[in-house]
Amino acid sequence: MYSYVNDVQNFDKIRSKKGITVIFGYVLLRDMYNLENDMKHIPKDIPILFVHSKQDSVCRYRSVSSFFNRLNNDNKELHTLEKMDHKIVVEPGNEKIIKKIFYWIDGLQKK
Repeated sequence: MYSYVNDVQNFDKIRSKKGITVIFGYVLLRDMYNLENDMKHIPKDIPILFVHSKQDSVCRYRSVSSFFNRLNNDNKELHTLEKMDHKIVVEPGNEKIIKKIFYWIDGLQKK
């Protein structure tokens, strides 16, 4: 972990200092289940961008890739990263990710 990530976390007012609680874990698993079951209701033309690292230590890339491939959507993109972990927007190299997101959003406005 990068030391400045801890600094950023310390200033995050909505971050729980207790770590992952049982209720948080339950809600997370419930919502993942709901997302999986409701993916058929996601409109085919809604823009969806996934940005994920193959080395993510929290969320498996294989699971995200599988969800992406099963998603029946004509306007989806999976942007795969290498050598980054879970907190991609605060890790070194995050400038490229933020630019990717901005360009993706800008492209939506031009369509």
